Amino acid sequence: MLTLFLVAVICILAGLLLGKSSTPSPSAYQMPADDGKLAKSYKEENLVKAIRDNAKILQTCYLAYLDKKPEIKEGVMNILLKVEESGQISEVKITKDQFQNLDFENCLIKKIEKFYLSPPPLGINRYLAHELGFKSEETALKEAKERQEKNRPPKVLP
Repeated sequence: MLTLFLVAVICILAGLLLGKSSTPSPSAYQMPADDGKLAKSYKEENLVKAIRDNAKILQTCYLAYLDKKPEIKEGVMNILLKVEESGQISEVKITKDQFQNLDFENCLIKKIEKFYLSPPPLGINRYLAHELGFKSEETALKEAKERQEKNRPPKVLP
C-alpha cells in the first residue's frame, strides 16, 4: 500500500515538474479562443454595418473605375482588414480582385481605412475578411426583381 502511495506521489510530482517551465509559455498571454459565433456577430454588427452605411462612399471608387470604360464592369473584391483594440482599422489588404485595377483597389483601401468599428471583444481574431460585390445598376435591379418574385406567395385559384 505504501508502494502504491509513493508511486502516485512520484507521478503527480513528475507531472507537475514536466508540465511547468520557469518561463510562462506564449499561450499564457494569448486571449481566449474565439468560438466563431462571437466573431460572426461582431462582423455583422460592425463591419457589415459600416460597409452598408458607407456604401455610397465606396461606390464613388466603383463609379470612377467605370468612367475609365473597363472591359470588366462587374465583379467581386475580397478584403482582409485588421481591427485594432480601439476599433480603428489599421490594415486593409485586397486578397482577391476580379477587376485587376490598382486605382480601384487603392481608392477602396483609403476609404475603408477611415472606417471606425466598435472595439472588438476580447478573444476574437482581429482580422476580418469580407467580400465586396460590385454590379451595374441594371444587374442589381434585375436581381432585386428576381428576389421579389421568388419571395411572392403562390397564387391560389378560387
